[in-house]
Amino acid sequence: MFRSAGFSIGDPFEKRIGQVIKKGLEKTDVALLGVPWDGAAATRAGSRAAPKKIREHFYSLPYQGGFEICDYGDVDTLNGDPQETWKRTVEAVKLSVQSSLETLVMGGDSTSSYCAFKAFCELEKEPCYLLFDAHPDVRVEYPGLTSGRVVRWIREASASSKIIVVGVREHSNHPYLFTEAKKLKVEIITMSQIENQGLNTLLERLLKELSGQALQISVNMDAFDPSCAPGVNSPSVGGFYPRELLWLVEKLCQTLKPKLFDLVEFTPCYDVMDMSALLAATTLSKAIWVKRA
Repeated sequence: MFRSAGFSIGDPFEKRIGQVIKKGLEKTDVALLGVPWDGAAATRAGSRAAPKKIREHFYSLPYQGGFEICDYGDVDTLNGDPQETWKRTVEAVKLSVQSSLETLVMGGDSTSSYCAFKAFCELEKEPCYLLFDAHPDVRVEYPGLTSGRVVRWIREASASSKIIVVGVREHSNHPYLFTEAKKLKVEIITMSQIENQGLNTLLERLLKELSGQALQISVNMDAFDPSCAPGVNSPSVGGFYPRELLWLVEKLCQTLKPKLFDLVEFTPCYDVMDMSALLAATTLSKAIWVKRA
């Protein structure tokens, strides 16, 4: 169904994900689900095309073994009808989480992550939400629909859940947003703090705060520096370099074993030589923690 350059190698000792992934809705270790919708993208639209593009690269990655994986396809979204689209997304994510050890959700704009969290709240009591993002996404109001309010909506979905946003850039956000985050009891960790304290300190802090909790991890692609990920909804300079965030994702997922991992706001039409597409696919692969003997 999807082109995979890796299939042309012809090495009998090497398998690619596209050669082992199943299709349908059967129970599995790892489930893959797409949400091709970007009706809340206030700036650069186009992330509705992300799931198909991410699959192209994800399928071509080497299969590391030790887990079964099934592609559940895409949510049947409706352009112009956010409420029905979100309802369908919540139901699809809920089914996926119930049918797998780990679900990987591919947005779409960041409302995909919000819907995934709403679904998770129906299955777990007060799940934690860890977001890597350049922005706090806690706007009070905005003319029209915007993903810039997603973290505020997530707080409304669960008044007591721990919410942490990592990688925020001060220079890309008005000071009032940090005040709003504090009011909402959303913990913000800025890139400046990370640069001063180091990645190891950040990892230790997150592991300590989130250990033993039901957890959703979300990566907004603008968490990466735009020099490495140009194809995003709202680029902001001074972000993570791939090696840094891929390392964090792998360490966090291997230790905390989140039931739900999502990646949002990759915008293919702004990408350069598929840099962001490959990075998005690799991020998903690093999030897989299931490993059977």
